[in-house]
Parts: sequence; structure tokens; C-alpha cells
Amino acid sequence: MFAGSPLRFEPGTGHRVSSYGWTLVSAAVEAVARQPFLEFARERVFAPSGMDDTEADPGPDPVEVAGEDPPPAIMIRELIHDPGATRDAQAGVAKGERQGVVTAYDTRFRSDPRHGMHVMRLADFSCYAGASGFVSTPSDLVRFGMGMMGGKLLQPATVGALQTAQRLKSDEGTGYGLGWQVKTVTLAGKPARMVGHDGEAMGGRVASLLTFPESGLVVAVMSNIAHADTAGIGMRVAE
Repeated sequence: MFAGSPLRFEPGTGHRVSSYGWTLVSAAVEAVARQPFLEFARERVFAPSGMDDTEADPGPDPVEVAGEDPPPAIMIRELIHDPGATRDAQAGVAKGERQGVVTAYDTRFRSDPRHGMHVMRLADFSCYAGASGFVSTPSDLVRFGMGMMGGKLLQPATVGALQTAQRLKSDEGTGYGLGWQVKTVTLAGKPARMVGHDGEAMGGRVASLLTFPESGLVVAVMSNIAHADTAGIGMRVAE
């Protein structure tokens, strides 16, 4: 879809976190490993880390997608017939039970929860590969963070390179390494280096992984409601 698109800027002169960029990285991994990306991830990342509850997002059931109301009908039902409740919550619960995952909810209008929630629309994320193709648990994310810090997955020098914030040609800092957000926060009253990443669904934050390499501390927070302050909760847990 984006192979023929022009560059947004000359490499090294700007910074933008891009799901398409990580989809491209996933394709590069497949080419070098000579195996599907998800298979590679299971063998080289999930299994060594003990991440038994992390797997490819199951995606929507084709039957459910075919039977779902079109967006205009959903809007009419939410605004007129069901202004104070969630959209078809029972169907969402049934879907969650069938797939073995929690039911996800999104705010009705942007990030304002005052207007209530509705069951998040079904979506197929398989085309994103390493950009957002997995479902997991907070415990498994902690296992991943500990694996990165403990040398179980990569050599310490490699982890250090990935978790060093990049700089532009102008020497301006980006606050972003290779797949890791890097910043200084206050922890227990002292400055501390925090390395992690947030995850979003339908434009709203739903997960945060925070690691503090110098303290050996890893915190992961997930929410089944979009636009949740998982990062703020994670910092309070770290404290």
C-alpha cells in the first residue's frame, strides 16, 4: 500500500513513529530469517521469554464481520436508540469468550468518556505484522522487558544500541531509540532513565510497558478501554 509513497522528509532530518515503518522491518526480518515473521517471533522472542500468553491477534470472525451493521446504522443506534449504554455489549462479551480475549471498548466520541463506550469495532491487524499484530498480557510484557534487560534475548551491547535515543542531523534529540521511547523521569525522588513504549487501539492508548534498566524494574499496564492513562498508572506502580 505504501511502497510507492514518497518520503515524508530526508532521512535524518525529521522524526515520526510509523506503523508502516515497523511493517517494513517485519518484512526485512522475514527475508533474513527465511520464515514468516510470526513464526520467527514465537521461536526467537516469545518462547525464550516464557511468553506463553502472547500470540497473533486472532482477527475478526468472517461471519461476524459479514453480519455487522454498517457504520451509519451503528451511529443511529448509538445516538438515538441507545444513547446511554454500550453498543451490543452482550455480543461483545460472547466474542471475547469465543476468542479467549477480553472485550475491548472505545469511547463514542474521540477521547471523551462522558458520552459512554461502545464495543470496539472488529478489525484485522494481520497486515501490520510487528507493528501491532499481537495480543498479550501484562505479565508477558513484563517477561519481555526482563528478557531484554537480563541478556536472555539480545546481547547487552545490542540492547544498549536499540535503547539509545536517536538524534537528527541538526543534533536535535528525538526521545526515541529503535522501537523504544527513552526519557528521564522522577522515580523515588531521583532522576531515572525510563525506556518503554505505549500501545494504541483505534487511536487511544491501551497499554504501556515501562522499564527502568538501572533499577532492574519492569512495569506493564493494559486496559480494555481506549484512551486509558496506562502510562500514568504504570509510573504510580513503579513508585
